[in-house]
Amino acid sequence: MLSRVKLAVPAAFALGIASCSGNACDPRLPFKLEGKLVHGSGTSVDDAKIYIVVGGEKRWITTWQWITAHGFTRSDVLTRSSAELACIPEGDRLP
Repeated sequence: MLSRVKLAVPAAFALGIASCSGNACDPRLPFKLEGKLVHGSGTSVDDAKIYIVVGGEKRWITTWQWITAHGFTRSDVLTRSSAELACIPEGDRLP
């Protein structure tokens, strides 16, 4: 699915360096979720946000139109724990 989206990749990710805050974070997580749509499993407003992971960052997709325009469907959205999502640095929003 990554081929559907063409976004700039931060240099740290291109070099294979993923930042991770906290001891419980898996530094490989951004790589595992690269090109995937994700949202949190909780009930908070932040958990309802849908992100795409690109270049080691999660980027909030602010409109459903962006998702469908890039060939994704509701079934492409993966659910992850809030703790896991907190381990992925946040990048710029997408429209």
